Amino acid sequence: MKRKALTVLFGMVLLSGCASEVVEWTPAEAPKKNQVQRTTAEHVVRYPAHLSSMPHSEKHRLEAFINDQLRYPNAVHIYVTEFGGHGETRLKDLVKHIRKAGVRQNGITIDDYQGDDMGYTGSGVLLMVERYIVVPPSCPDWTRSLGSVQGAESMPNYGCADEVNLGMMIADPRDLIQGKDVGLYDGTRHALSVEMYRKDEVKELITENTSNLGSSTGGGGA
Repeated sequence: MKRKALTVLFGMVLLSGCASEVVEWTPAEAPKKNQVQRTTAEHVVRYPAHLSSMPHSEKHRLEAFINDQLRYPNAVHIYVTEFGGHGETRLKDLVKHIRKAGVRQNGITIDDYQGDDMGYTGSGVLLMVERYIVVPPSCPDWTRSLGSVQGAESMPNYGCADEVNLGMMIADPRDLIQGKDVGLYDGTRHALSVEMYRKDEVKELITENTSNLGSSTGGGGA
């Protein structure tokens, strides 16, 4: 009986030792991260489809909208939707005004369908500006004193300044969600060009003779 009691007591000591290790160990706090939020703004351009140029009053309204919404034109995407008819000249004129404000060509999307079910009367174009904004984390976080931080945890402010700086520097916050396509850029080919230059293996340019060998002048006899 005494031996059984000692065995139970010894088992309880082992269990208590394991339990204390689990209690003392706590995972590191969640890292500070930038939050990206999507915002949209709409503007209706009263521009009839049969016209070849935008009405003067609509130009002023469009310019005011552009100045208010396109402060960072590289960080926006504009969706263009016609209603009340299709006008190819109208679309080209609108795109010209948007591009003049600094919006890149791949930042403009022209919808193929006619938005006659949007509830607008007459003929015009709906512009929807989509942009993303960064909400940085709160730094510094001194809600916990440094003396209470366990040795197995990172400090509450770890990496916070770097995350805030990234959010402040990025040109298009949408890239924090999904990066852009590299397009036609070929990094391997450019790297090979640099390597050939360093090895002095650059190919010489092809020279061509531009003289007109086939032309001749002649005179007639009397």
